[in-house]
Amino acid sequence: MKLLVISNNYVIKKDGKCYCDPNFYHILRRFSYMGEISLCALPREEASTYIELDFVLPDNVHYVEKARVVPLLSNCKVLKKAVAGSDMVIGYNPCVNAEAALWYAKRYGKKYMTYLVACAWGSLWYHSLFGKLAVPLRYLSVRLVTRMSDYVLYVTEKFLQGRYPNNKINTGCSDVYISMPDESVLSARLQRIQSINERPYKKIATIGSVEVRYKGQEYVIKALGRLKREGKCAFEYYLIGGGDNKYLKKIAEDSGVADNVFFMGLQPLDKIPDILDEMDIYIQSSLTEGLPRSVVEAMSRGLTCYGCRVGGIPELLEYEFLFEKKSVGQIVQYLKEITPDILQRQLFRNVKKASEYDNLVLDLKRKDFFDTIINDMKNI
Repeated sequence: MKLLVISNNYVIKKDGKCYCDPNFYHILRRFSYMGEISLCALPREEASTYIELDFVLPDNVHYVEKARVVPLLSNCKVLKKAVAGSDMVIGYNPCVNAEAALWYAKRYGKKYMTYLVACAWGSLWYHSLFGKLAVPLRYLSVRLVTRMSDYVLYVTEKFLQGRYPNNKINTGCSDVYISMPDESVLSARLQRIQSINERPYKKIATIGSVEVRYKGQEYVIKALGRLKREGKCAFEYYLIGGGDNKYLKKIAEDSGVADNVFFMGLQPLDKIPDILDEMDIYIQSSLTEGLPRSVVEAMSRGLTCYGCRVGGIPELLEYEFLFEKKSVGQIVQYLKEITPDILQRQLFRNVKKASEYDNLVLDLKRKDFFDTIINDMKNI
């Protein structure tokens, strides 16, 4: 089967090879189970400062170099030709170009699958003033395309399904890529918890670009500032992710906690588990999310996790570990209440929950869904 994948992910071409970020690589590899792939993605002239573009595209993925499809109108011929030459189109949504491809797919009688990874409303609302103006139209567009799709793969179990329903063939399956650690990692976590009161600082981590403001790291920094004014800031905050950190660094300085905040920059994917093993708490203070992979990664390492009550985060964490958007006060209160008993209980709870997202578990679920699509395509 010939698949056409249309995405707003980036691809960089160098030394005759095409590279993408690790997560997108694994997504393409999974889709290749159904056939050969032609890829329409966004070209990047140089490596991103906040996305790791160092995985060579899978062997059976052909990057359509001229199919940038941006701006859409000047490249619609390329898009139409790519759709016409495929058996099925996979739209990595929300993405204007992927959504436009639905109408070409309908014109040429091609099956269309939506791969829904985020909420269009949240992503745009916290992006810019222009984003706020575009929200209603973009929300309705994604909702319509999802409803009309022949197949939908959601990365959440409930949240995106509720906002963007589809009554055809669909399933919920995260794009997390983790393998559960062995017993030695969990034993080391338990020892770290038992010795936490002997250390001057508890270490907090957040993974995400430091220049994307809706990731919400500023509220954790402000919480540390409030604790410091109360004389109770026994925390260090480690931000893992690339991008321009000037905004967050200024907040740390204004809050009086510049010495407590550490910008670690973009880290290789295989180094993340080791970094998380040196942390005590993970906080995802995003203002919008689909289902954050980083929270599952942190949970799999036995970390106690706190998160904003948005998107798919409530599908991962217990109610008493959730807080409202921008709620510095709630973050402060949670940090004040941290005890070894809480950390130990969450160790076992979070590892058990994260095991539901192990590669082997999700690969089987995904395979069943893809097999359903393949069998449905045979009946055309």
